Order: sequence, then structure tokens, then C-alpha cells
Amino acid sequence: WATSSGLQKPKAVQHTSKDKPTFAYQLPSLDDSVSLMKVVNSLAPVTPRNYVVMEVKSNLIAGDRATVLKRFNSDKFKKIAHVVMGEPKEDYKKKVRNLVLKVKQDKSDAAWRMKKLAQDKKKEALKKAKEFAEKKKEAEEKRKQLIEEAKKKKKAEEEGKKEDEEATKKEEAKEEKKPEEEAKAAEPADEEMEDLGDEPPKVELSEEESKMWFLPKSGIPDVAPGVIGRVFSSFTIPEKDEGFDAVKYEWQPAAKAKEYLRKWVLETKLTTPVEALLPGKEFNEKKAAWTKKFSEWQEKQKTFKAKG
Repeated sequence: WATSSGLQKPKAVQHTSKDKPTFAYQLPSLDDSVSLMKVVNSLAPVTPRNYVVMEVKSNLIAGDRATVLKRFNSDKFKKIAHVVMGEPKEDYKKKVRNLVLKVKQDKSDAAWRMKKLAQDKKKEALKKAKEFAEKKKEAEEKRKQLIEEAKKKKKAEEEGKKEDEEATKKEEAKEEKKPEEEAKAAEPADEEMEDLGDEPPKVELSEEESKMWFLPKSGIPDVAPGVIGRVFSSFTIPEKDEGFDAVKYEWQPAAKAKEYLRKWVLETKLTTPVEALLPGKEFNEKKAAWTKKFSEWQEKQKTFKAKG
């Protein structure tokens, strides 16, 4: 809504995500997202209307869900959890394929336009070169005609002098040959070009693209990797007994959605650094005992060297 109001869309900020975007409009009232959210969270519960809480991380953690539910504890609100997880429905897959095809077509169209522009420029350059060659040829023919007329005039004046006439003929043949060769060399050769047509070619999805369920990941992640590493093991699916009036499974039934999340958590454990991992009590006790023993040995070594 800020961009729609006329503000320039800010560049992506490091460590930002779609779930928790970082504002950089250079306006304190907007860039201070904490204060902005406080205002929204205060006004929303007292303004009955339809709300969609679109926060991936918070919606997957039971404690965060409870905080949101407490905020909307009025009877005027009907609290519904929509679980969109697992294999999408066919209409969503079709939408994804259409978007992928559009992106692919746009890239193809842009490449075609660039190629077409380069080809048109080349054609224009060849056309100008041909026009220049034709003008040069015309000028050469005119010059040749003038020379011919001058020679004829001279020939008439020197009629009867056979030797001069033969010399003139040889010179004429020499002059005629030279302009013809020059005109032929100056004329640019026709170059065969690829037929690009008048419209960009239509692209199709590959076999792999036709099987896609979701759009390819962009540069900005849905949830920041650092946040995922800290909380993904706590992800759960909403339950009605948490305080929801209803839990609706949009794509797959509850059992399949829960199994999908369980497998995702297990796979994520194999590839995600756990940044919040801390040593346990037993490790700390053994480390403290080792540090104490090491200090005692150092003191004994110093005493031994001092007696030395």
C-alpha cells in the first residue's frame, strides 16, 4: 500500500524476508516497523472486520498463535485457521504453471526483441551501403560519359591521324574497365539473415517445469534462514483446542498435512545450521572440572620451576 500511495519501492535489505520485511522508505514513521505494528495490533481487535494474519513463522508456533488469539478474544470475531500445506490442488498447480510460463515467455520476448532490433539495425546499415554504392556507380557512369564525349570530340578533331586514334582506343578500353571493377567492388554483398518473423515465438514448459507445484525461490526468502534455524523444530499445525473456532485444511487432510510437516522438519535438520544450539549441563560441569584441574597443574608447574 505504501508503493501504491506513490512511495518508491525500496531496495531489498540484507537479512530481510517476505515474512518480516524490512522497510527502507527513509520515512521514520514507516521505517519504524515496531511502532507501526503496535498501532495495528491495538486498533485491529477493536475494529470488527475480516483480518488475515499472514506470518509464516508465527503461525507455525503454538505460543505465537496463542498470543494472536488472545488479541482477538471478542465474540465479534470468528477465529479460523487455514492450513495450506502439502500437495496443492490442481487449480493452484495450474496457476503456478501459468506464472512460470509467463515468466519464461517474457524472457523469450525480451531476447527476441533485442535480436530483432540488432537485425533491423544491420539491415538498415546494409541498405545505406547499397544506396551509397549505387550513387557512386551513377557518378562513375556520368564521369565515364563525360570522358567519352570529350574523347569523341578530340577524335573528330584529329580525324585522319591513325596512330592517335589507336592510342585513344587503348586508353578508352583501360578507362572503361577500371570504373566497372571499382563499382563492382564497392557494391556490398547481400547477407542471408535469420527469419525472425513479425511476432516473438511462443514458448512451452519443459517436462520438469510442467511438474512444478510451487514457484521457483526468489532472492528474498519467505523466512530468514537464521530464524528458521532457531525455531523450525518447534513448528506445529494449529489445533482447534488452542482456541480456534475452526481449522480448515485447504489442500490435504490433517493426517497428510502433519506428515508433510514432520518430513520437512526432518529434512531441514540435515541441511540447516542450528544456531541456537548450546552445551548441556553435563558438558558444562565437565568443562568446569577440566578448567579447574588444568589451573592446578599450571600452579604446580610454576612452583616446580621456582624451586629449580
